Amino acid sequence: MATIIQEVLSELKCRVCMEYFQPPILICANGHCSCNNCRLQVKNCPVCRGTFLNVRNTVLEKVITKLIGRCKNHTFGCNATFPKYDETIKHEKVCPQQPYECPMEGCTWNRPLATMKSHLKEKHGASAGKECGGGVSSLKNFGDNSTWRFVKLFKSEIFVHVSEVRGDTLYTCVFHVGHENESEEFGYFVEISRAAGKEQASAKHTVRNYENDFDEIVISDNCASFNYNFAKKCALRGNRLEMKVQIRSLDTKDSLTS
Repeated sequence: MATIIQEVLSELKCRVCMEYFQPPILICANGHCSCNNCRLQVKNCPVCRGTFLNVRNTVLEKVITKLIGRCKNHTFGCNATFPKYDETIKHEKVCPQQPYECPMEGCTWNRPLATMKSHLKEKHGASAGKECGGGVSSLKNFGDNSTWRFVKLFKSEIFVHVSEVRGDTLYTCVFHVGHENESEEFGYFVEISRAAGKEQASAKHTVRNYENDFDEIVISDNCASFNYNFAKKCALRGNRLEMKVQIRSLDTKDSLTS
């Protein structure tokens, strides 16, 4: 009986990711199935090379939701299993072994969050900031480059400071690399200035989660922004814009000020 069950379960695995199908499940012209996310990664059905249809296999989706589920992060050391697929999905959203991509551009590292801090220190020279989260992000070649990324460490948490020029505006946001419910505990303050601090512009915002889309954050005006022409005037010789950055816990008695 156990052998029969294993044979049946093996038929319920996607031929792209080799894991149990994850709804929505799509079919090809010949009836073979694939996870929707996997379908987007291949041009044709991996079984018959047929064309995928925009049709869901709702019967199989119902079967999958009732199966015993194993966390997708088992390859990273998570051994959790659940009696229902829905419970597996809930666990995966907060699984401590969930892999994260390295925030530094061009790096292919993709491992659990617990090991990211050592990776950033060893490979990218990240260092812990002061208790107040103070520091300066130096936007080099300002006026030529359009995007900058910096790693910040504060209270044993990992943050990524992203700045990007779009049109006549410089957008800047601090992201927390971790679970979303923890990201809401932090805020940030940014400031640029010129003429030895006689003219300045500053803003403060709530830290966003690293998985949030930067485009959506900009569109919804959920990050700090500065006038690009004023920012250019603040740039030092060598076209380097020094931006003061402070990360604070929102429960602190101190406000996010300079």
